[in-house]
Amino acid sequence: MAELISGPCSSMGYRSIWHILEMEGLRVPRVIVQDLLKEMDPEGTEQRRKHRLKRRIVSGIVDNSSETSMECLWYCFNEVLQAELDSVKEHWNTHRIRKSRSDTVPGRPDSLYFLPELHGARDCLFEVPAAEVDLGSQHIIEDSPENDHQEYFDYAGDNLSIPLARDWEEALEMYRKLTHVAIHGYDA
Repeated sequence: MAELISGPCSSMGYRSIWHILEMEGLRVPRVIVQDLLKEMDPEGTEQRRKHRLKRRIVSGIVDNSSETSMECLWYCFNEVLQAELDSVKEHWNTHRIRKSRSDTVPGRPDSLYFLPELHGARDCLFEVPAAEVDLGSQHIIEDSPENDHQEYFDYAGDNLSIPLARDWEEALEMYRKLTHVAIHGYDA
């Protein structure tokens, strides 16, 4: 559990952690997981009950009126957020949707999406001719993927030897360092 709550599952509640433990073959009552989580991570348990970003704005950690601050927030937290989203996706796809009286087809979400015929549903996927794909791709207007802020934070992070964040705590520390440098410069 300690590994789970210090990694990408740090924002998950006791039910999600209980489910992950079940998937790993560890049968533990939910109430025990809840109690252990309160004991092992009391601060995290409390923080999950509150609106974290709102509190951080009020406490002055995040300046949402500054474009640089918001770009830095994205730079520091996007990988952590993506890891969390991937974890939620994996967790969601372990659930089974039950048969019901409505039009809902029972099964696992991934299987229902990729193999609907196996569950008595109709596959609505159809081939798009290559000529139509080519025609559509000619009309796509791509925004420049280059972002001056992101390039700056890459440069500053490299010069300050700041490693990429693996969890929210490292991302927050990285955010603090990079915004300090962006506002005060390297020498401050």
